Amino acid sequence: MHCRNPTHTSRAFSLIELLTVVAIIGIVLGLGLPALARILDGNKVASGVNTLVTAVATTRLLSASEQPPIRSGFSGGYSGTALVVTPAAVGDLRLTFNDLDANDVGVGLLEAQSPVSLNGYRDMEDFDFIRQAAGTRLLGITRVRPIATAPGELQFLEAPFAIRFNENGNLVAGPSPRVFNTDPRASLLVHYDSDLDGQYETNRTAGSGGTRPATWDPSNPPAGAFDFDPGTEKQRIGTFDRLESVIGVRIVRIDEDPADVANPKSDYADVFFSRTTGVPTISRFPGSQE
Repeated sequence: MHCRNPTHTSRAFSLIELLTVVAIIGIVLGLGLPALARILDGNKVASGVNTLVTAVATTRLLSASEQPPIRSGFSGGYSGTALVVTPAAVGDLRLTFNDLDANDVGVGLLEAQSPVSLNGYRDMEDFDFIRQAAGTRLLGITRVRPIATAPGELQFLEAPFAIRFNENGNLVAGPSPRVFNTDPRASLLVHYDSDLDGQYETNRTAGSGGTRPATWDPSNPPAGAFDFDPGTEKQRIGTFDRLESVIGVRIVRIDEDPADVANPKSDYADVFFSRTTGVPTISRFPGSQE
């Protein structure tokens, strides 16, 4: 008896069916990828907030414990610590403390200046620099000098800037001075050797606007502004040594247009610090185009 194997036939997908499947996949990806991108952007901002808050808490904690000895007969006093926030191209958060020996060859000892005592800061050598969260950019928040009839409005500063605490752990910040070295507000500034030349050059800023986005673009810095210095094994963070002390920080995506920092198009967060306790108040916002 002979047995025959049944004949099996298979049916292939038609071109129309394949195109339909491809179209469906394209629609699903088109709907899902923007949401995924937003989640990833949100995670970057959240990571940036966590890193910043930890660094600021450490800076405040050290403001009382890092006090150097006060010299006999010296009129100045220890002024605490500051967290120096560098441009995203450098990406460091630097723990610094008040350097009572800070000296400008042009004007002399900073602490001995009159009528306003100035404050120089240098890196804490026992602490490594803290890396900013990848894919984020940090903007300092301060207030425009108020007028008699209205409070000062918020303004945003490109890095570098500083978050400063005095020897009692209180936040030190305020509007930028009108006239440096004579306006009492000059004492609020952090003088830092940004270009690593060993000098505190108190007359060097990024133009009359300080580090405001309109006058300082860290994405297009002067030649050598962010070079690595082999002598100190650190990276320069600009070409000026006078940094504003801020009341808070706005964290945005690294590719956010500087023209949009007041109203970012992607998700962002604002972090303000209590003047007395340093405790952060964190607010998260969706971007204007999300």
